[in-house]
Amino acid sequence: MLHYYFYTDHKDYELGEANDLIEVPVAQFTPDGLQARRWVCPDNSDCVDGHYDGPLSSSRFKLEEVRSYVQTAHRFRIPVTFNLDVNRNGESLPEALQLLRRLKAQVV
Repeated sequence: MLHYYFYTDHKDYELGEANDLIEVPVAQFTPDGLQARRWVCPDNSDCVDGHYDGPLSSSRFKLEEVRSYVQTAHRFRIPVTFNLDVNRNGESLPEALQLLRRLKAQVV
C-alpha cells in the first residue's frame, strides 16, 4: 500500500516510489486527488543515493514485462518514471539504456 504524502501545498502528483513493477493504479487520481504515478528502478533496487561506488546493476526485468507494465499504466493515464543506476562518472550500463530505447520504440 502506497501512502500519499504531501510535502507542499503545491504538489499535484503522487510520489509513486514503487521501485518494482507493482500493480498499476486503476484510477488516474489517488484518494487524495493527486495524479497517480509510478517510479521504478529497472536495474538497481537499492536506494539511489547509497550506491555510488559499487558496480552498475543489470536490468531486473525483461523488455516484455516493462512494456506490458507501461502499456497498462498508459491505459489508466498513469505516468511511469524509470530511474537508472548511475555511477560517479554519470554512466549507466549500455544495456539499461538500450532497454529504454527499445521500450520507447514499442510504446508510443
